[in-house]
Amino acid sequence: MRQALLVLAIFQTAIHAQLTRSWISGTVTDSSGAVVPNVKIVITERFTGIRRASLTNDAGVYRFVAIESGIYSVVFEREGFETVRHDGIELSTAHEVVLNPMLTVAAAAAAVSVEAAAPGVQLSKATPSVERTIAQEVLESLPLTGIREVADIAILSPGVAVTGSDLTQTTYSANGQRIGANLVTLNGMDDKDPQYQFLTIRTQPEATSEIQVRTNSFSAEYGRGLGAQVSIVTRAGANRFHGEAFDYYGSNWMSAATFANKTAGLQDVRFSDHQAGGTFGGPLRRDRTFFFGLLTGNPTVDKAKLDAALGEVSR
Repeated sequence: MRQALLVLAIFQTAIHAQLTRSWISGTVTDSSGAVVPNVKIVITERFTGIRRASLTNDAGVYRFVAIESGIYSVVFEREGFETVRHDGIELSTAHEVVLNPMLTVAAAAAAVSVEAAAPGVQLSKATPSVERTIAQEVLESLPLTGIREVADIAILSPGVAVTGSDLTQTTYSANGQRIGANLVTLNGMDDKDPQYQFLTIRTQPEATSEIQVRTNSFSAEYGRGLGAQVSIVTRAGANRFHGEAFDYYGSNWMSAATFANKTAGLQDVRFSDHQAGGTFGGPLRRDRTFFFGLLTGNPTVDKAKLDAALGEVSR
């Protein structure tokens, strides 16, 4: 036993996590304003079919915690009242949606359906943080360059300014802080090297469900950084098989030589950025277990040609 404990002590490491899941809560009342206890609430995710159920307490209050991001329907049922259904409730990273339905006495079998697009379905936020959430559809449409790292999207958020950029990474400052004050998490886990500030796991748009950037007034759970709080959530499978193939190509072969190289009689170094791959996901067990994967690669660069070009420019 002592040897086992010693091994655990040697290999232990600090693990930091942040909240990426969401909540749905509220209070159920009747037409007179009185609270309604023992109302059955069922939430269902649109694409995975995962369901969760709960009951209101004696004060008519309910709360679902630790809900994965997605689009949900919420159904309120109790004998003697009309069934109320809210569709299209969209949950993003670490958000709370408050639904306070009013149940009316049912004279006959009836149901009330409410679309999330109606004003007032998603009420005020629990925290006054300044943030921006970018969904997968937008991420795939943005013209990312280099290795197409989604964390670079933070530069589109309020209070963020670019401090440097190359083919592998873009550095930025949020609210005037140092670049080391930014924190990047992947599915709630710290994704940044504490010494060299580069990302330990890089994520591409095709593998990302959404990215959320907080730049001010974030809660205590987003500590250890005064700059931008970048939260990346990866995609998951659903009840239907889905996949895609992609190919991104960029080159400067049509660009004119720079003025400095022309003056010096040097030839510009030509480069090409080519990235291809595909994704595939689906159910292992419907409404229960899912899978998702991404395969991507960059064609090998001819090192001899690259060294020759760089050597010519250096001369």
